[in-house]
This record gives sequence, C-alpha cells and structure tokens, in this order.
Amino acid sequence: MRLVIDFILVSSIVLVLLILLVLVKYKKKNAPQRFLTIIFSVLFFLQFSSYGIFHQIRWLQYVSLFFEGVLLLFGPLIFLYVKSLETTKKVTFKNTLPHFLPYLIYVFVLTIPVLVSAFKKKYIFDYLLFVNEYYYIRDYGELLFVGIYLCFSLTYIYKTTSNLKNLFSIMEYKNIKWLGIFIIGLLTLVVMNMIILSLEIYQGTNLSLDFITVLSFLLFISYLGYFGVNQSQIFIPDYLIKSEFRKDSQLKRVYISQEEILEMDKKISSIFEIQKLFLDDALTLHKLANSLQTSDKKLSFYLNHHLKTNFYDFINKYRVKEFKLILQNQTMTNFSLLGIAFECGFKSKSSFNRIFKKETGLSPSQYKASI
Repeated sequence: MRLVIDFILVSSIVLVLLILLVLVKYKKKNAPQRFLTIIFSVLFFLQFSSYGIFHQIRWLQYVSLFFEGVLLLFGPLIFLYVKSLETTKKVTFKNTLPHFLPYLIYVFVLTIPVLVSAFKKKYIFDYLLFVNEYYYIRDYGELLFVGIYLCFSLTYIYKTTSNLKNLFSIMEYKNIKWLGIFIIGLLTLVVMNMIILSLEIYQGTNLSLDFITVLSFLLFISYLGYFGVNQSQIFIPDYLIKSEFRKDSQLKRVYISQEEILEMDKKISSIFEIQKLFLDDALTLHKLANSLQTSDKKLSFYLNHHLKTNFYDFINKYRVKEFKLILQNQTMTNFSLLGIAFECGFKSKSSFNRIFKKETGLSPSQYKASI
C-alpha cells in the first residue's frame, strides 16, 4: 500500500507540473486561466510538501506547515475562478483581498508562530497549546469555511446557467455542467471529512485514510485540469446579471414600448416562418437581435417579460415544432430521428431528447409511433 501511495503522490506532482506548463504557455491569459494557474501552483507545493511528510524529509515537513490552513485559500480561489468565467470586469488585488483575509490571519496567528515553535522546539505562545489540544475546532472551522464558499460557487453556477439560456439556443457551446459536478464532488468530500473527523473525536478511532486522500487529490487535479484548461470564458451582459432587470416588471416601459412589442411580434413571426432562422444551430440572442434590427437588451426583455420565456426555450420550441412537421409530412424518410433533429438545429442527442420530451411529454420514438 505504501508503494501505491508513493506512486500516486509522484503522479500528482508530475500531473500538476504538466498542467502548469500548459497554462504558462498561454501568452494572453484571461482571468480564469490566471486563477487556475494560482490554484495549480498551490496544489503543486501542497503535494510536494505531502511527499516530504510521507517520506519524513525534515525541511519539507517545515514547508508543509504553510499549508495547514490551505482550505481557507482554496475555497475563495475556486469561487473566484467560477465567478471569473462570466465577468468582463478586471480582477484586481483590491477586490479579491477580502476573500483571502481569513487565510492571511491564519498564517500570522497560527502558521508563523507554529513554525517558529518548531524551530525552537517549544511553544512560544500559550494559546498554541489550546489550539493543539482542541485541533478539531480549527479543522471543523476550515471545513465549514470551504463548504460555504463551495455553496456560493454552486449558486453562482446555477445563476450563470440560467443567464446562458437567455443568450444561447444551444448550451453545448458554453457548457459549464462539468463545473457543477466538480463543485458537488468537492462538497461531498468536505462532508465526508467532517464525518470522519467526528468519528475520530467521539469514538476515539484513528482512521488511516492516506490512500483515499491522495487518490482523491489525483482525481481532483485530473478533472479540474482536463476541463478547466479547455474552458472558454463566458461573457454575461450586465443587464442579465442584475436581478432587477428580471424581476421588476415596472421597468418594462423603460426597455421596450407597446408599439415595439407589436412590431417584434410581427417580425419574429415573419422571420421564423419564412427564413426559419431557428435551423441555425449557432443561433444566439445577438444574431436574432441583429436580424430583427433591435438591441440584445430589448429582445431579451421582450422574451422574458412579454412571452414569459427565455431565448433557449423559445428557439427550441420552434425546432421541436419543425421536427414534428417533418415527421407528419414524411419529407425526410431517409433520415434517422437524430438526423432530422440535427437538420432542425439541435446539436446533441441528449439535449434533443430532453427538450422534445419537455415540450411533448413523449420521447421522439414514442411520438413517431403515435403518428
């Protein structure tokens, strides 16, 4: 087992270095890539110090003391990475510093005094004895802290996904589903660690979970590295981020007049019936707004408040309608159901099946059988 753990630790260190090399090669880094670079830099030093502890290398054991409160660093970093995916605002030291104050306080109050105490081989402050005896209070606090930030991250991902449906007709182009799964996985690990800590305290059991810990880290690094490096930045307009735009119906008169609503009704009906613009699988809110000779903001407000829907559902409803029309007229008998779906503007089988069932209550094959 010891050899397996050692192999996983070395693999993690090598993998982190490779991902860092990929991130460093980008000449113009955007905000998400910068946060990823910081995250993987911390991961590298964390894994390197873990290797030192595992092999009892003294100077690396001292280095590892700086990572005692690493969860206070990771929570904000993950949250800021998630947030940076959709914002166009410049990330500065000033607006991110508050998130890292708990970690900085931890370093000055605990890390540095413990490090000095380790060199002098005695505690230089009395409160360190209390912290050492009631270590579980500190550990619970760290786990709770990172758990709160992960919950914030998950909420932000949900809001971003909702906003994306106001901009794109196909979610595959801007898919951040992987990030939601990743955050849920981290939250699960946090809960498991709280349970393990509770068992150690109340039952006095010392659970040796080194293998699970290092394997979890390897999976964590691999998953974030694979998807994170390839994730493109998503720009959400300010008018969608501001909740007032979506909730306050009194603003309707400000953004779009009744005459403009009637005009848009006619234009959309004409452009979809004649040009069938919805067949374009790369159709976006911006493209449709240009075709209607209006602004993105007005079109989005028209869909959200007048039609009580979002851009994603609105366009895909037309695609489902076109799919049903083709089946009923039998105009593409040589095509499979998926082939017809692609011709109607869908991009993947899973999204087509999900959207079709939502609209009709039947799967595509059930609907075909019914006619």
